[in-house]
Amino acid sequence: MRSKLNIDKLRTFYLIVKQGSVKQAAEYQGMSISGLTRQIAALEEEIGHKLFRNVHQRLVLTPKGELLYERVGKILSEIDSAVKYLDEDDSEVNGNLTLSTTNSISVLWLMDDLADFLKAHPQLKLTVLGSDFAHDLSIREADVAIRPYISDLAGLCQDYLLTYRLNLYASEFYIKQFGLPKNIQELEKHQLVGYTNNEQNNFCNFNWHLKLLKNKVKPYISINTGAGILRAVENGLGIGPISQQGEKNSRVPLVRVLPDIQGSDVDIYFSYPEDLMFSRRVLALKDYLQKRFQKQEFLKTRKAG
Repeated sequence: MRSKLNIDKLRTFYLIVKQGSVKQAAEYQGMSISGLTRQIAALEEEIGHKLFRNVHQRLVLTPKGELLYERVGKILSEIDSAVKYLDEDDSEVNGNLTLSTTNSISVLWLMDDLADFLKAHPQLKLTVLGSDFAHDLSIREADVAIRPYISDLAGLCQDYLLTYRLNLYASEFYIKQFGLPKNIQELEKHQLVGYTNNEQNNFCNFNWHLKLLKNKVKPYISINTGAGILRAVENGLGIGPISQQGEKNSRVPLVRVLPDIQGSDVDIYFSYPEDLMFSRRVLALKDYLQKRFQKQEFLKTRKAG
């Protein structure tokens, strides 16, 4: 008779596939490679099937491994959802909630906007994961997310929160040293700061200012976070795309560059798995944020369609 499957081993299996290697999964989990390898070997023994094969020193899923991977994500998600429902009191917003957001949002304005909510619900224990690489909500790397639309995950509710615009800014120090460009042609001669061109990065399409140029120009500095771009511009290292909230929270006065050119609009969504759509803590946070953002001046109303 086959023994009962161990949930931790299933999580390890799913994480290794998701991360792409045992090494990356071990780093993510804070475990040793040998420890994860032993868990996989034990899981294979329990189910009686090989899940991986070694191809040119890379782990590749076997057909049985592919079948398990297709199903285990949903299983883990349902287990985590059930546990979180048990944690919720019938009348209070409490328990644990993990929120994934971009680095910039976590640094620039998230705590300002969540302060009143957290004070009103002191029994809620919030964990914030600030990263420009989206966490996988389907396996509860996070419970909810505040970030641009997540297009590669099914089974998510994604409710619009706000829109902010990325315009071009430079520091006063930079302008004094290099001058203020008067048109797009002059912009080509300046030091431009842009987002790292990485397909996994949420902001790989936000280098709108580079697309304005007739000639292909490589950024003077490429950074994979909006907060990093703000810091580069603050320090007089170049001209870069910054949101209204970034300008508002800048440590130094910033100068709007080419103000007649409309920047790139970024829609931000509150995302969560469908099986958390009735969670009291999730609904309370979503409702609070939607009402708060409707009142803020720096946000524009999203156009219909």
